[in-house]
Amino acid sequence: WCEDGPGVYMVHPGTSALGTFVERVPLGRTRFKPKEVLAILQSMRKSTEWLGCEYNVLRRNCAHFSVELVKRLRVNEAPKWVNSLASVGDKLVNALGQDEAEEAAERATPPLNQRLPPPMAMLDDDDEEASLASGSDLKMREMAWQRSKDYVLERATAFENSNRFLDLTVDFRWGSASSDAQNKLKSTMLHVSSFRRAVVASTLKGMRRKANIEIFADSDDEEEMEPEGDEHEQEEKMDIAWMKTWPGSMVRCKLRLQSAYDDEDWPPEMPDAKDFAARFETEIHRIGKLSLANQEWPAGGTRLVSTVECVSTPGKAAFGERVECAGGGYLEVVHGRGFEDSSIQRSTQNDIIITKNRLQQLLDSTSTRQMAAQRALRSR
Repeated sequence: WCEDGPGVYMVHPGTSALGTFVERVPLGRTRFKPKEVLAILQSMRKSTEWLGCEYNVLRRNCAHFSVELVKRLRVNEAPKWVNSLASVGDKLVNALGQDEAEEAAERATPPLNQRLPPPMAMLDDDDEEASLASGSDLKMREMAWQRSKDYVLERATAFENSNRFLDLTVDFRWGSASSDAQNKLKSTMLHVSSFRRAVVASTLKGMRRKANIEIFADSDDEEEMEPEGDEHEQEEKMDIAWMKTWPGSMVRCKLRLQSAYDDEDWPPEMPDAKDFAARFETEIHRIGKLSLANQEWPAGGTRLVSTVECVSTPGKAAFGERVECAGGGYLEVVHGRGFEDSSIQRSTQNDIIITKNRLQQLLDSTSTRQMAAQRALRSR
């Protein structure tokens, strides 16, 4: 209850002075983001339905508000006991009639001159918050609401920053010939931890991201990876989710990049495909030439790594999910659902026309051969 303005106010969970905290009841996870939840609360604050002066212990109390908020958040229903007073009110109305039930509720509620708004949530111990008491009750509650929103959004942003990640795909091809021995070596290399770290280091190099990675267990004084200037003051973390062999001496890597950068630095801009491929290959070939690679990798591993060729780069359609065209593998002709993804680089119009013409020529030549074969059969 309050005399003026909305009756929706802010307290920290489990600290309301208007009742005794019993328990927390998980209701699932709302699909709304923190800003959207605050917008829902703001719409309820502005509604005449939840004005402080409209508070009624039987018809519109804090339990009614909680049940309505749960509905708007689209989570699981609140337990029936949360709003048990509503059923008590219905029984009173049935037993005493509407007017007498209202009178009974009024008698159980302190008179207007003895009602006090509930204490607000204290968010900081500073002069600004201390000065709230000097204003009107309505002004104090509006300022407390604004500070509560800032408080929630700051913590939501901090949480998102500490949990932000970006999933990336990199495909590369072994350039060496296939044989039983070579295929076994290729499979073994995917499980060598220092090689996996080399792939991570090369991916970060290709994306021009700053990171210091100790690739080999005993690196001595040999420099393994040079950080990229001072583009980013904070280090990022990248891990390989999985790495699998793919048809045609291919390897597909799923990587996850985690960062705590400010909003304007995230997500990172996807690199130019050719630039990434060149930097990735240069870095992984360099690592393969280090003396420690000869020591830690299986026999033939350094020679095998020197043949690595980058095929698919982060932010672009992966191998097997694109159509190669006349302009090369980095100008994808995106098809199906890919056309809706603005993050995928599309081919130039001229490149698409050339590719279509070549496909048509292939169809025409196939039809010509089929007709010639049919005529040959008839002539027999």
